[in-house]
Amino acid sequence: MGTLEFLMLTNASRAVLFSRNLYPRLLGLALSLVYVYAFFRVIFGVEVLLLNPLGVAAVLLVGMAASLGFGLVYGALVFNFKNVGPLNSILQFVLLGLSGVFFPPALYPEPLRTLALATPFTYVADLLRFYAMSAQTVLDPAAEWLTLTLYTAALLLAGTASLSLVERRLKRTGGLGTY
Repeated sequence: MGTLEFLMLTNASRAVLFSRNLYPRLLGLALSLVYVYAFFRVIFGVEVLLLNPLGVAAVLLVGMAASLGFGLVYGALVFNFKNVGPLNSILQFVLLGLSGVFFPPALYPEPLRTLALATPFTYVADLLRFYAMSAQTVLDPAAEWLTLTLYTAALLLAGTASLSLVERRLKRTGGLGTY
């Protein structure tokens, strides 16, 4: 039996199981930021400048909550369809490309920019650039915060609800422990 089977067979809430990694990831993120900062300072002699470290930290925290909500929705898809490998391959590149990780969304041509604004991770990347480097945002920063907060709340609610519905249905039909 693999990891997925044990996850499916436990009587604990899947939402709790998925979200229990949040605190270690927060600690890991903080340690990674300190490590990367020290690495750039000592080895490359480069001064890493964050114009607003508290803004960066706030965006990262809300971004992690949005990622948790997205993960809960995705977890419900995994439990429901069992094999989501193709979806994973497609979503990974589409979300990374649209979210502005590689290029600021303000530089996207108009049809692509509108699509980029449909993903919550666009606002995370855009606000990170804004607080770290004072880069231009696609929307007003207050509007981006509002949109990101609403997206995060919606993802957390949708993720918790969809995972609960899928779990309940799979328990009734006997499909929870099968993969």
